[in-house]
Amino acid sequence: MANVNQAAQDQDMFEQALEEPVTDHELQEIAPRIANNWRGVARNLGLGVHEISNIAANCYGAGMGGIEETALQMLIRWQRRNGQQATKRILINALRNAGFQAVAQTLERNIN
Repeated sequence: MANVNQAAQDQDMFEQALEEPVTDHELQEIAPRIANNWRGVARNLGLGVHEISNIAANCYGAGMGGIEETALQMLIRWQRRNGQQATKRILINALRNAGFQAVAQTLERNIN
């Protein structure tokens, strides 16, 4: 019975952690791994076509770096726009929907 209770507590803690906001460090770790389809992730995070175009234009036009930096800037824009609502759960779902299952699983495994 103790194992069942511990498993339930662990699951509750995991569910609570999913509702925590993503950290800057997590975004920095994820960005290079989604660079080849950052627009797909952006759409799944609810960014609109014009906002995605602006991110691309601002990063490329300002000479801010390559596609990895663009992916990071997109994630930061989403995080800032949503504040405390930019949760790990939302990001994990967006990653999965964009075909980045391995990245989503890594984020899940790193949840304490």
